[in-house]
Amino acid sequence: MIDLHCHSTASDGSNTPTELVDLAVEKELHALRIADHDTLGGLPEAVKAGRERRLCVIPAIELSVNSVWGSLHLLGYFARPDPANVGGRVVEIQSFREHRNPMIAEKLRTLGVPIDFDDVVRAAGGQVIGRPHFARVMVEIGAVSTTQEAFDRYLKKGAPAYVDRERLDITEAVQLIRADDGIPVLAHPGLISLADPYHDINGVLDAFVDMGGGGVEAYAPVHSASFTDRLLELAKQYDLLVTGGTDFHGDTKPHLQLGVGDGLFSVPDDLIPILIDSLGCIPDGCFDI
Repeated sequence: MIDLHCHSTASDGSNTPTELVDLAVEKELHALRIADHDTLGGLPEAVKAGRERRLCVIPAIELSVNSVWGSLHLLGYFARPDPANVGGRVVEIQSFREHRNPMIAEKLRTLGVPIDFDDVVRAAGGQVIGRPHFARVMVEIGAVSTTQEAFDRYLKKGAPAYVDRERLDITEAVQLIRADDGIPVLAHPGLISLADPYHDINGVLDAFVDMGGGGVEAYAPVHSASFTDRLLELAKQYDLLVTGGTDFHGDTKPHLQLGVGDGLFSVPDDLIPILIDSLGCIPDGCFDI
């Protein structure tokens, strides 16, 4: 069993990178990819923990990008946890968040939620501050009962305290990942807003390949069996790497469990040797692959 898409406290997950590795070992996963949103901050800790526990941890990132299909997510997979080109660009993106986060706090206070931004900083524990950290503090002060309620009432896109974030253009993101010898992968394409997802995804992947895209996340809990089959067909047609994962976030998405999603989900183990072959070398800490 493997999980090639999950999130830690470095972005909007509720488990630290080490806790994610421990949970993967507990669940007897063979490989893990932590792909935090717009940050590489959790990767050194995750790779170190994986090496110590002899779990294959493949470095990754999930970039929020703008495209002609609207905002979507792009995964980048690397052989090393320190891709310089992507790393430099996400530092610029994170600087925008330094302005965005106080704006969220001010909106919450205007809405009657007496949140102290210093408490949010504390909740982030030195990691990049994100909406889950606001949600955690909101639970602590009794403004909401659960982090899910915090998102539903205040923090999700379209909610009254939401503030949009800076995003890369998809073409720039693909080029950055390629410059670091990484593989750009279209994340959970079933979430892209298309008039007819089953057929229109063909055009999306055609354009994605033209700009340098290298893979598609065919296996995802949000995909139906028929849509997954369609993605697998298109991956063969366009010679794309196939990946998959639960998009595990811990407490912020409690319906998804590491490795198994809703309990009926799984990602084929044989994707790992193909991925490692595509990267051109074995990522540090991966054993017996």
